[in-house]
Amino acid sequence: MKILAIALALLLLVAPAQARVISITTSSDTIVMSNDSADFNVTVLNSGDEPAYDVKISLLFPDGFSSKPVFVGRLDQSSRHAAVFKVSSEQVKEGEYSFATLVEYKDANRHPFSAVSPSTIVYKTPLSSRITAAIQPTELKNTGRLVMDVRNLDDKQHDVAIKLYLPNELFSENSQKRITLAANENKQESFVVENFGALEGSTYTVFAVLSYEDGQHYSYVASSSIGIGGEGKQSKLIVDRKIDDILVVTLIALITIMIIYNLKLKKWQKKR
Repeated sequence: MKILAIALALLLLVAPAQARVISITTSSDTIVMSNDSADFNVTVLNSGDEPAYDVKISLLFPDGFSSKPVFVGRLDQSSRHAAVFKVSSEQVKEGEYSFATLVEYKDANRHPFSAVSPSTIVYKTPLSSRITAAIQPTELKNTGRLVMDVRNLDDKQHDVAIKLYLPNELFSENSQKRITLAANENKQESFVVENFGALEGSTYTVFAVLSYEDGQHYSYVASSSIGIGGEGKQSKLIVDRKIDDILVVTLIALITIMIIYNLKLKKWQKKR
């Protein structure tokens, strides 16, 4: 019994040492506005094994739309929160507008994290953009370059506004620019991105909105990812977790051997 009690105590000591992870994902619907207001449903899921703290959801709209952020607070592991935003619009042109849903949160040590995801507003009339783009995935440690291929599928020229959306841990001085694309023209644009507190070993979703007007408003979303090179905190957490698992298995094996040995010793003593 004493050996069993010691085994349980040792297991309790080892268990809290294992690394824990917060994994936040966001899902939402397209906003369809037939007048100047609409509801927007956003669901945030923490599929990790550690609570997220001070969770806040904000909608980063283009000019002409507005809403108030929603403060969620603590979001426990394996749990979700459904938020409803009241979205209002001023006088804007009919068409499609794209924007970002920003989720900000902290871990148990109060280290801040964030994530962005794209969403769309269909304001009265759904439209298909003739401007398309693709962003090449990239990796950086301190500074890197995000490359975007842009194409005009139309038979006429368009003046295009480009806005790059990044999580708070990344920064770009030229995150907004305007370009002119001739009919059927292809261009390559780039953005210098700096690490502003992103964890090494992490991968962050980024995207750009390309919009133009031709009597109505058109927009297109190009998404990609940025990996943070090097073996940093998240990589170390994974290694630490594996080491802890090995220690637990080894400890259990040793305890089992001790119990078996103790039982055999008692039987041998009784025979004597």
